[in-house]
Amino acid sequence: MPFDWMHTQVPATFARKIAGRFHESAVAELEQRARLLHGLRYPKAEAARKLQARVAWEFELSKPPAFAKEIPAIIDRVYGRA
Repeated sequence: MPFDWMHTQVPATFARKIAGRFHESAVAELEQRARLLHGLRYPKAEAARKLQARVAWEFELSKPPAFAKEIPAIIDRVYGRA
């Protein structure tokens, strides 16, 4: 007996609406972590290394996400404000 909730069908309009949200939330999380490391007075290079290690650990069983290439820009943006 099939269950409807096991095979959901997401409407195409909703799928398009939420398509970029994973990327946006991941970049926002990296910015928050960078601000935290900056507030804890980590050097810029160490903060970048920690963020890259975090992303590598989280996605070690899959291919690296596209936002991993944005880490240097995120670090520059956060550390440039100070």
